[in-house]
Order: sequence, then C-alpha cells, then structure tokens
Amino acid sequence: MRSIGSTDHRPALLQRKGSEMNSSKLAAAASHYKSFCEALGIPMNTDHSVDTPMRVARMFHNDFLVGVREECPKITTFPVDSMLRDQLVIQCGIRLRSLCSHHHVPIVGRAHVCYIPGESLLGLSKIARIVRWCAARPCVQEELVHLIKDTIKSAINPTFIGISVTAEHECMSCRGVTEPDSLTTTNVFWPSHNEDTRQEFFLAISHWLQARGANR
Repeated sequence: MRSIGSTDHRPALLQRKGSEMNSSKLAAAASHYKSFCEALGIPMNTDHSVDTPMRVARMFHNDFLVGVREECPKITTFPVDSMLRDQLVIQCGIRLRSLCSHHHVPIVGRAHVCYIPGESLLGLSKIARIVRWCAARPCVQEELVHLIKDTIKSAINPTFIGISVTAEHECMSCRGVTEPDSLTTTNVFWPSHNEDTRQEFFLAISHWLQARGANR
C-alpha cells in the first residue's frame, strides 16, 4: 500500500498562522460581499441579513472552493495481482457539486468512474474524494471530466479510464433560458478507441440508474 498526496505535518504555530490568514480572507470576502449587495439595493442591516456576508464567505470557502485552496487529498493505492490487471473497476453515482465558472451558481450532479488498474488499485473511497476535490472549484463541466481523468491517471497510471458526469446547471435552470429539466452529460475516455470497455461502462451506468429508480 502506498499513499500519494498531501498530509499536513506543519508545526502548530504555522497551522495557527494559516487559520488567522483564513479568518482575514473571510473577513475581507464578507466585507466585499456586503458592498456588492448594498450596491444592488439589498438591505444588509435586517435581523436576517446582518450576518449574511460572513455566511456566504464561509459557504464559498468551506463548501465550494476546497479544490482551490487545498491540495489533492491523500490517495491510497494497493498493488494488483496479475489476474486482476485487466479487470474493469466501475463506481457509479458519486455525488458532486461545483460552481459554474461563468455565473458562480451551483452545478449539482453525479459522476461515474471506471478504470483498468494496470499495476495499482485505488482505494474505493478515494475515487469519490478525487471527484469531489476536482469539482470543488469554479469550472465548466467539459473541463471537469478531464481534470478527474488526469488526477486518477497521475495517481495510478491505469491502462484505461472512463469518466461520465451528468449534472444540473443552475445557470440554466434558475436564470436566462430557465430550463429546469435540462441535464448536461460529458464523457471522456483514455485511450479513446476501446469501444468494448466503453459499452461495458455505459451498461453499468444504465444498471445503476435502473436500480436507483426501483429503490425510490
């Protein structure tokens, strides 16, 4: 077993300074957000809104921007027996949330991931951690699938990777064209010519969707 990625071994003093820096950034972000709202005519001195700027700053910092301010989580890998090196590993239905780069409103959806391990296996929970870290930043979905692919590829050097993401974009459902039932799907495969493996992946996604519908 080996681990790839960041682990925080900083002395307590440096960690405390980092916390103070985060507090300073949050205060600055909250102040700017308050000015932004006031410029649009939103009253920010009511019982319900006086603390809103800090709530919004913390929401972005803690929920939507983890991938911007933190390194990729530690990735645990395991050696693979020769008999498993051609086995397709598929994980379906990983929840993700992100921010649209263009409007900074949520993207909410599911990721499906498959890979053929080569010489290393990912710990199953690490697939979800990679997906969520990659998504926790402003992005466009077309680029997100490539970021997930490249992060997994650099961690274990598999012989095949497939990524599929289906998500609702609130920039479409809540503004502009206001199309609330529209979902966007993006797929990426490496290498791109393995048609049989791609079909096995899509069949697994179809089975997951059927099982999810039956269990509602």
